[in-house]
Amino acid sequence: MKKHYIDYLNKDKNFTTDRKYFSNYTQAMKWGISNLDNFNTDMIKYNNLILSNVLPKLKLNKPMETEIKNLTKMIKDPIHSQDETNGHYLSDGEMLDIVVEQLERILKTK
Repeated sequence: MKKHYIDYLNKDKNFTTDRKYFSNYTQAMKWGISNLDNFNTDMIKYNNLILSNVLPKLKLNKPMETEIKNLTKMIKDPIHSQDETNGHYLSDGEMLDIVVEQLERILKTK
């Protein structure tokens, strides 16, 4: 499933808004840099329909709760977001990809 997208004004369609989907954040960023003069990473959006529809309905068992708590702890750990020079730094896109992959894995093991 294509999880990320960029909305942009398509010059080939008389500058109407168009949307391009990507499998991950990195692909979206590479396409945006190569194809849009005014590109910035804030233009990359995340299609969260799966998470917004599924997560509230989940009946979590203990192992799932534990895994989600561990994932939350990792997300909040400042070592991953404060210093770009350390080996543990993750960009927002990388973090998002990890979170989505882990949540999908957890959901599949339910």
